[in-house]
Amino acid sequence: MSHSVIVGIVTKGRAELAEKAVASASSQVPPPNLVWVIEDGLVGKPFKWEKGGPVRITRWAEPKGFMAGRHQMMMEAEADVYVSLDDDAWFLDPLAMAEAVRVMESDPKVAAVGFEILSPDCPQPSGKKGVEPAKMFIGCGHALRLKAVREVGGYEAMPGFYGGEEKDLCLRLLDRGWKVVKLFGSTVWHEKTLTQRDWLAQRRAGTLNDLTLMLRRAPGRALPWALAGNAVNQLLFSLRRPQFLAATLQGLMD
Repeated sequence: MSHSVIVGIVTKGRAELAEKAVASASSQVPPPNLVWVIEDGLVGKPFKWEKGGPVRITRWAEPKGFMAGRHQMMMEAEADVYVSLDDDAWFLDPLAMAEAVRVMESDPKVAAVGFEILSPDCPQPSGKKGVEPAKMFIGCGHALRLKAVREVGGYEAMPGFYGGEEKDLCLRLLDRGWKVVKLFGSTVWHEKTLTQRDWLAQRRAGTLNDLTLMLRRAPGRALPWALAGNAVNQLLFSLRRPQFLAATLQGLMD
């Protein structure tokens, strides 16, 4: 690969899972130039890495959030491509990273490559191969051209702590003429472990951020319909899953 690559992983209280994510990244062929791990607050067992390879560990005494960690790595990394993994995600394909870089090298307008994400609730690959245009990438496994990301300013802070930043970044990239694609056949497993996850808090924050995204990015004439439609979709989702209804209503109020 002619492009230099950094893999970024933000973790919080899940050192054993993060070790698996780092091992997965380090085993890519060819390996990344650096794996950078940020511990978002001193929670639980500290993350350690004693298996060799270029691994950098940054520990924040006070939590700042996963988006802040990814933003710092994207803005400061001395690399051409930033590959992001959740701390409970790992590559199933040893050539996934190289394939993403190949896509960027073959088309200089590709700014974001989303890997095919498998998880306990969606464990089977699509069977597709190749690249298709996409509206956005999924945060737990993707690659970004850092030139493009820095051109649009990276992630912008959202009022809620969870969700929306990937969609917002993709909208700004697309608006500048960059491309977002999905790479089928290059798979990442997302364990979606429940440790350190507060699903109700995430639902509240996600509702708030979805509506904020509409307010920020929808064209003026479309804004009333976009806001109303999104709010209705949020309520319909929660009526089918009553355990989330109170959190959704709180997000709407926020």
